[in-house]
Amino acid sequence: MTIREFVRRQLFTYVGVVVLVYFGGLLLMQAVTPGSIPFVLVMAALCIVTLFVIDRLAGIPCRNCGKPLGFALFAAAVGLRKQRCPHCKLDVDEQIPGGGA
Repeated sequence: MTIREFVRRQLFTYVGVVVLVYFGGLLLMQAVTPGSIPFVLVMAALCIVTLFVIDRLAGIPCRNCGKPLGFALFAAAVGLRKQRCPHCKLDVDEQIPGGGA
């Protein structure tokens, strides 16, 4: 598995979590009155979950050195070539050292 494949797998996992949370929030918002305290709490919870997922995405570690990939992971996820870990300079299209799965 390459680092690019690993990053895409992580990205799809987080996107799936966000979709499920937003679907649940949408269903819950249908049950509460707009402008009420429960409505505001649901909206705040959705915002917090979104920020948490963005933070988790930005902190995906390199499978080689363990440091966050940062911007390189977003570029790798959308398919830009010649992306490298900013710390250990491992190309995202190389196999993960040790064959990590």
